Amino acid sequence: MFRSDVRKRPDPTQPPADAGPPEGYPRRRFPGERLIDLDFDILQAIDDTCERFEDLLQSGQQPSIVDWLPGDWEPESRRVLFKHLLELDADYRRRSGSDCSADHYRSRYPDYSGVIDQVLAPTSASGPLGPGSKLGPFEIVRELGRGGMGIVFEARQTGLERRVALKVLPKAAVFDESTIRRFENEAKAVASLHHSNIVPLFEAGESDGVRYYAMQLIE
Repeated sequence: MFRSDVRKRPDPTQPPADAGPPEGYPRRRFPGERLIDLDFDILQAIDDTCERFEDLLQSGQQPSIVDWLPGDWEPESRRVLFKHLLELDADYRRRSGSDCSADHYRSRYPDYSGVIDQVLAPTSASGPLGPGSKLGPFEIVRELGRGGMGIVFEARQTGLERRVALKVLPKAAVFDESTIRRFENEAKAVASLHHSNIVPLFEAGESDGVRYYAMQLIE
């Protein structure tokens, strides 16, 4: 997110009015995403709304995403705004160690389950990761759990024919450099530990845009 000028800030505690933002707001850039085919005024409103929503997150508040969706917008515009507010919200919850799983958001926003899965499900270039899908030398068997720093799968390492615990970053984190660094540092920390009571790290890497590391699977 960027701010191109200095201006009087709107009240960050208030959701956006349906009338739309004042002229002159910068066009929001969405990293890694093709420009969406929406009216320019809608893109400006998305930019403004995301800035004000993030102001609340930075202040420690937990705003409801649906309260920030203008009621007179078309469903597709509301869906796009929800998606980017969700990415912001999940990022801040992940940094604070709070639950940012897809299940958490589905329970709060069931009408947007498809968007939630799109944003939070681990995804490679060939599609969502799940049983039978492949990531590098690994074939996913099943999901084992989710946490603030990633999703853990049981997987089979092809070639060596061994079962591993495969931890991956969700899609929402791939453009957050600080989260990526923490994930990489976590893998390095695990790799540096050598003890009979600590599971060893087998491999770490990136495939199809998804960062992962594999550890010994403990039943």
